[in-house]
Amino acid sequence: MEPIFLDLLAPGGSLQDTSDTAILTTIPLFTWNSDYCSQCNYGIRVCIYDPSLHSSLADAIEDSSVLPANQNLDFYPLDNNGSFSYPNDGAFDLMVDKLYVWQIQREYDTTLGNTKNKSDIFVFKISSFDDILDDQLVDNPYQDALKELLGYNYEELFNNIDGELRGFSVRNNTIIINNQIVPISNLYDIINKLDEGEIEILQIEVE
Repeated sequence: MEPIFLDLLAPGGSLQDTSDTAILTTIPLFTWNSDYCSQCNYGIRVCIYDPSLHSSLADAIEDSSVLPANQNLDFYPLDNNGSFSYPNDGAFDLMVDKLYVWQIQREYDTTLGNTKNKSDIFVFKISSFDDILDDQLVDNPYQDALKELLGYNYEELFNNIDGELRGFSVRNNTIIINNQIVPISNLYDIINKLDEGEIEILQIEVE
């Protein structure tokens, strides 16, 4: 049976969502979802997206690639299916404040010959830590989750003049506290474990 789906997961998404899907690393982990195919070969292509030069994401993915660095290759061959960390060799370095597009290709043989499928194209931006710290947020979208987690301690820590967490801010899916970055998913993991009785809060310490 031929494979059916090939869906990109992260990093990135649509062009309208680049501020929400920005990442902080120049060595991203690319992930995608595909049905099982033992005879399939996979490849990845990453290119710079420059709105002043490219009319679309498809236009950018057809331009010179940063991965593979070898311009004679259309796609960088992958050893496994589902995830891939940006390599040190065979690729040009990714740069902060740049937009990039990426795509996965799947290749396999059928009775009718060789078949190639390509995923949709995702675009992502690499932001700097300073960019995140400079962003000012009016609302904290995770306030309810924090109140649920901390209970009566929330007001003391966040809203008091001398509260130790008054410097807390959130951007997209990232928590920033004391110049440290933590994925928001960590917060929800803790809340879920509390709800299921797997853990309990004995003491709150702020360093």
